[in-house]
Amino acid sequence: MLRLGPVVKRAKPGLLLVEFEGGKLPRLGARVYDSSRNLVGSVADIIGPVERPFIVIKPREGAVLEEGMVLYVEAPRPRRGRGRRPGRGKRRRGGRK
Repeated sequence: MLRLGPVVKRAKPGLLLVEFEGGKLPRLGARVYDSSRNLVGSVADIIGPVERPFIVIKPREGAVLEEGMVLYVEAPRPRRGRGRRPGRGKRRRGGRK
């Protein structure tokens, strides 16, 4: 798990702002956990200046989140490369041969 940062404040009803501490930005919809590895919500948006972004979290129902609480995000899974399929060369589209 990767550290996101501390909860700064409640934004709109049902949303929280987390001050991003650096590293690679999480994907929208990524799951967010507390220090006990309990699922507490998901990444709803990323806002603010590029140098110091804030992560908007949509908490799950029943999740207890307080200001100053440090949150974590699941590490991104490595993407599988598609590669080239065998037997497929460059397509020709008319013109001179």
